Amino acid sequence: MLHFNQVLRRALLPVLTVLAGSSVYAQYATGFETPTFTAGSTISGLDGWATSFGVAGTKLVSTANPYSGSQHLRLTDSTTGAESIIKNVGAINVTQPFTVSFAFAVSNVSDGTGAQAQILFGTANSTVGSNPYWFNVFYDDSSADTLANGSLFIGTNSASGLSVSNINLGAFTTYAPIGSYVSFSITIDPTTFKYTSVTITGATSGLVDKTSVVQTGGSLGTVPHLSTAASSVPTDFTVLTGGSDTLTLDFDAVSFSQVPEPSTYAALAGIVSLGFVIRRRRCRR
Repeated sequence: MLHFNQVLRRALLPVLTVLAGSSVYAQYATGFETPTFTAGSTISGLDGWATSFGVAGTKLVSTANPYSGSQHLRLTDSTTGAESIIKNVGAINVTQPFTVSFAFAVSNVSDGTGAQAQILFGTANSTVGSNPYWFNVFYDDSSADTLANGSLFIGTNSASGLSVSNINLGAFTTYAPIGSYVSFSITIDPTTFKYTSVTITGATSGLVDKTSVVQTGGSLGTVPHLSTAASSVPTDFTVLTGGSDTLTLDFDAVSFSQVPEPSTYAALAGIVSLGFVIRRRRCRR
C-alpha cells in the first residue's frame, strides 16, 4: 500500500507541472544581458530581434541606463525618421490569458511632435486603428511648450470595435522623472478580449494600479483587436519612435508569461484539502 505522502505527491505532480509551466517560467523574457547580447552591438539579428525600419546602428545594446542588470536596449532617433525593432513572440499562447511586462525611459524628446515612443504587440507595423493589436502603449507630448510634460496612453477598441480609443494614464512624470524608467505589467484575457490588469511602476509613484481606469474607458477595457479572432491577432512585439520625432528611448526587462486558468488553482486547492482530510482520518485511527 502506498504511503500517504506518496499518494499526495502523485496527485499534486500534474497540477504543479502545469503551474510551473505557466506561472513560474516566462515563455519569453530578456534583460538584454550577456552572453546573448553584447554591449555596443546592434540588436538586429540577436535572439530573433530585427530592424523593421530605420537604421540598424541606432538600436544598440547599451550600459548607459539599465532598468535592471547591467545592460538594456537603446534606440536613438536623431534624424526625425522613425526607428523600430521587432520580435515575433510565437512562444506565447494568445488563446489563453497572458501577461506582458516591460520597462522604458525617454529623454532628449522633441517637443510637441506627439506619440514619440510606442510599444506595440500585434500586427508587425505601426498602423494602430487599421490593424489588430493586443495592446499599444505610448508616450505622447503633443504640446509645443518647451516642457517635457508628455503623458502615457494605452489603446482600447473604440465603441464601434472598428477603430482605437486611447486611454490617458497620466503624465509620465507622475510616475518617474524624464530619463528614468516606468514599468508596465499588462494582463489580457483573449477569451473576452479584455485587459484584466494594467499596472505602472515608477520611482516617484511606486506601483499604481490603472486597471479600473482602463476598464471604465473606451470600450470598457477591450483590447484594440478590431473584432479579429484571438488566433488571428499576430504576436509581433514592436518598439518604435515616431516618424517626426527625435528622442532617446531606453527599453529593458521584457517578459511574456502565461496566466494559469482559475480551474488550475481550484484543482490544487481541492487536492490539498483532500490531503488534509485523509491525513486527519489517519491520525484518528
